Amino acid sequence: MFEPDVTLTDYIVTVECVFFAYLLLSAMPDQRFLRIWFAVFFFMAGAAAFLGGTRHGFFPDRASSANQMLDVASMVALGLTSLAAWIFGAVILFGRRVSRIATAVASIEFVLYVVCLLFYSKSFLVAIVNYLPSAIFALSVFGLFGIRYRARAAWVGVAGVLLIFIGAAAQQAKLGLHPDYFTYNSVYHVIQAIAMYLVFVFARWLVGNPDLKPVFGRDR
Repeated sequence: MFEPDVTLTDYIVTVECVFFAYLLLSAMPDQRFLRIWFAVFFFMAGAAAFLGGTRHGFFPDRASSANQMLDVASMVALGLTSLAAWIFGAVILFGRRVSRIATAVASIEFVLYVVCLLFYSKSFLVAIVNYLPSAIFALSVFGLFGIRYRARAAWVGVAGVLLIFIGAAAQQAKLGLHPDYFTYNSVYHVIQAIAMYLVFVFARWLVGNPDLKPVFGRDR
């Protein structure tokens, strides 16, 4: 196995995210639409981590077709994570009816993103540009929800999204603990794991409180 620290920490994030998705789908009968899209968010984040870890661990040659296929697949998974964030954010902000419009628009944007990856550029910068607006949107939605309902869980979610940004910044700055045994990618994965847990805390709390209304709507 090449880069075992990167691969194993990626796989830890995968297991964590899939477990969160399972808990959201199986624990509560209410708010099925919201639960599904939160679950998609976690599942696809886990899929992206799994694909990335597999690429780093077993297909390190950037020129190989397997490496490039895994790279594109992981960016598609990140695109689906972004899609889910747009949709559950719209539900939290405006409710189910308005979220249908957001679902349609975000789906079109996702298709354009995939076309861009396949036919224009496979640079990870494309994935970042696609993911960043949805992350900022989720951050804003969690904050607005926290302000309206004075919900501590919402601020935990805000902390989670902020930690995602911090982790990405640390990765770009290449802040690692050891150049061989715990690189900057591994540090990023640890931060990501903590961030995902914080977002899950808010998601679980939110779907467990079906009486709470959207920030600017009447029903969820």
